[in-house]
Amino acid sequence: MQHGAGALQSGLQVVGHHDDGHALFSVQVGQQLIQVLGRRRVTRKITASYDAPTETVKAACRRALEQTENLLEDPAPTVYLTAYKESSIEYTVYCWATPENWWGAYLALGEHLRDAFREYGVEMTYNHLNVHIIENQS
Repeated sequence: MQHGAGALQSGLQVVGHHDDGHALFSVQVGQQLIQVLGRRRVTRKITASYDAPTETVKAACRRALEQTENLLEDPAPTVYLTAYKESSIEYTVYCWATPENWWGAYLALGEHLRDAFREYGVEMTYNHLNVHIIENQS
């Protein structure tokens, strides 16, 4: 492998080197950076009811992160409110794992999010339509 910037046949791109001599690799899918220096970002989007307080939802997400094994502490996991949807509010959980632990961490985090939402009393939402029937009051 050559030193300096250049594309590799596998689709990985060497974008620089760290002082310790390790190459800095990145894999792009659209605009999303997936892997850097042997770490791979785990991203989980989840929706909650408009009735659920933001801090309660974030606390449930942090609880799920605490329960998920093989996540890296650096960079620290984060939770953000990312979108206001038609029937729900979307939150995105970001954390990192090593490439060999990525699938296990990704799948376990999904299970832990469901359990934590139940534990914190947060309603997981889905696309739906509420129809309100108003009786003729004349």
